[in-house]
Amino acid sequence: MIGLQPTKRPTSPTAMRLTRVSFHLIAISVAGISCQAVPAPPGPTVPENVLLVYLADASPAPHLTPSLIPTTGETIYLDSEPVLTARDVQEAELKSDSFGNPMLELSLTPAGSQRLSDATLRNRGKRLAFVCQSVVLVAPLIFDPITDGTAVIGGEGLGTEIEQLARELQVR
Repeated sequence: MIGLQPTKRPTSPTAMRLTRVSFHLIAISVAGISCQAVPAPPGPTVPENVLLVYLADASPAPHLTPSLIPTTGETIYLDSEPVLTARDVQEAELKSDSFGNPMLELSLTPAGSQRLSDATLRNRGKRLAFVCQSVVLVAPLIFDPITDGTAVIGGEGLGTEIEQLARELQVR
């Protein structure tokens, strides 16, 4: 299952809370494609391109950029500007879904939360593409607006990528 859904803050004491540590070179690989983040500059920041979230369509249009989802082989078409970047992530928490697959819960900054809410309210039926340096990790459909400032990234077969992305996002 690949999905993005609104969630509530975790209440389970067994949920693994990620701590913030110094950033090191990390690689994400999806279906043989490598996505590497560059070391962070001095100071507690994450490069915004570690995670970019775009609205996406199934059909081409002049203002959209084609992009392949390596895990499905499907081509989607990304908007030119991201809705969110890694800098909009306030906290990343690694969890497991009901099947034991890793999933990443993202708590957004107030500004990021507002942009995601606006985008999902206006774009039901489109997709949100989660992209790491031009590699689409997942692109779930928007069924309902996400208004609580929290999003979940997960999917069968994405365990390694989700865990590595969690480590990259934990630096601030």
